[in-house]
Amino acid sequence: AEALNAVMRIQTNANAPCFEGSNDSPKHRKIWKTYGPESESLALKAYSKRPDDPQYLATYTDSYIFSCSYKGLVKQALTGAGKKYQNLAKKLQMHPKLDSGVGYALLGCFYNEAPWPLHDKQKALENIKLALSKGGETRRNLYYAGVVSYKRKEFAEAAKYFKEAYSTPVGSEKERDFGDWMATESKRGYSQAIAKVASM
Repeated sequence: AEALNAVMRIQTNANAPCFEGSNDSPKHRKIWKTYGPESESLALKAYSKRPDDPQYLATYTDSYIFSCSYKGLVKQALTGAGKKYQNLAKKLQMHPKLDSGVGYALLGCFYNEAPWPLHDKQKALENIKLALSKGGETRRNLYYAGVVSYKRKEFAEAAKYFKEAYSTPVGSEKERDFGDWMATESKRGYSQAIAKVASM
């Protein structure tokens, strides 16, 4: 399951949030549909045998998210899939050092990307800041903080985070799978945020 997740992270930029646009494209949905359900099935079997192992929980969570993504994860946020996403992320928060605070990062992304009434800019920011404080200032956490700040129209803050992100190492092997993409997006985000500040 983890190997399939790695393929999806590499080929679809981990379906990470974007400061402009989205990774939710027809090309990426095809990849998630090809590998996601199989990964989820394998990961669930393993996780059910070792439910107290945080690594198995993390792999299952990734698999579940990718499996849902081909149907449109944002649209599914208001369904049972969205509730399960939140519950899995909160379980991961019980292991704050795991994958650089991934539970906080995931929940921050959820609140940032979900449609109304679940969309919550403040909860998004709070969770991303917890990812930074508990999981460390890794490239992913800084990039996500830049995205959330940009979406909040806090462009000076976004520029600061993006600038730090592209010069900061990745925090794990999972981050490495889409680390180059985050570095490129962080440089682009920095330039865009600086231009927004200059025009204000």
